[in-house]
Amino acid sequence: MKNLILSVSILISTCSIAQTILFEEDFESTLDPFFQLNSGQLNGATTSGLTKWVVDDLYTGGIIEIQNIQLPFPMIDTIPDTPNQPAGIAGGGNSNYLHMSQQEANTQGVMCASYIWTSDSWNVQVPSLGSSYFTRTQGINTMGMTDVTLSFWWLGGLTPSYGEIYYSLNAGNTWILVQTGMGDQATWTEETITDPAWDNLAGSIWFGFHYLIASDNAPGGGYLDVDTGFSIDDIKVTANSNGGAGIQNIDDQTVSIYPNPASSQIKIELDEQIEEVLVFDMYGTLVQTESTNSFSIEALSSGIYSIHIKTSNGLIRKRFIKE
Repeated sequence: MKNLILSVSILISTCSIAQTILFEEDFESTLDPFFQLNSGQLNGATTSGLTKWVVDDLYTGGIIEIQNIQLPFPMIDTIPDTPNQPAGIAGGGNSNYLHMSQQEANTQGVMCASYIWTSDSWNVQVPSLGSSYFTRTQGINTMGMTDVTLSFWWLGGLTPSYGEIYYSLNAGNTWILVQTGMGDQATWTEETITDPAWDNLAGSIWFGFHYLIASDNAPGGGYLDVDTGFSIDDIKVTANSNGGAGIQNIDDQTVSIYPNPASSQIKIELDEQIEEVLVFDMYGTLVQTESTNSFSIEALSSGIYSIHIKTSNGLIRKRFIKE
C-alpha cells in the first residue's frame, strides 16, 4: 500500500511553498484501497472478464491460436512482449504494472499486456467491438492546494483502439474527459497533466483510466487482431500548498492517531494546539468536523478515512480505518 498523503517540503525563495504528494501508486506492493480496478462506473464501461485490468510483473508474449468462423483451421497470431520499463519507473525493468489482459490469451499461457478484438471469431471468448474498460482512484482532497498535477507512465497498442484519462468532481457520478487518443506508443513514456479545475477543492477529485476497443466503424475495425494492451505505472498526484495563504503541510511523522484501526474512539497525539479536525470518507465527502484531539467515530461506517488536522502552523493529513 502506498502513502496516500506524503509531504515533501521544498524551500522556494521566501514564499514557503511545500510540494506534496497527495496520491501515489506504483503497484509494487498491496494495491492501495484508494484505487479500484475494473470499475463499470464510466458510462459504457464493462467489468467483463474477457479483457480486464490486472496488476502483475508479466512481460513475455507468445503465439496463440484463435478459431475464425470463416476458416476451417485456427489462425495463428503472436502477442508481442511488453516492452521493459525505463529506470525512471519505480522498480524499473520488469516491475509490477497495471495493464489490459485478455482471457483467451491467458488460457493459452500468455499473461502480458494484450487485447484481442474481432467481429468474426468463433468458439473463442473475445470482447465485442466497442467494449471499454475503466479503472480509477478514489477521492483525493486538494483543499488549500494549487498546481494539482496528475503524472504517470504509459504505453499503448496500435490505434484504432486507444486509452483515455478522465476526472470526476462529484464522486464519480459524472466524468470529464481530459485526454484521449492514447495509442501507438511502443515504449514507456511519462505523461503529466495539470488543470486549474483540480485546485483547492473542498470535496475531492477522482481520476480514471479508460481503454476503448475499436468499433466496427473505426478504421481497421471488424477483423481479428492481437496487440499490446494499454499499460500504466507510477501514478502520482502532486500539488503545491502556499504557506502564505495559511495552508502549509507539516511532516506527518509529527502526529500519531490511535488506535488505528479503531471502532469507537480515536485520539490524535500532537505537540501543538489543534484548531480543527476534518474527516473525509473514501469518496472525498466531509463526514465529520471536530475541534479536539479525542472524539467518537461511532457514527461512521466501516471503511478508510482521510483526516485533516489544522494547526496554527499548517495542515497535517493522515488516514485511519474504522472497523
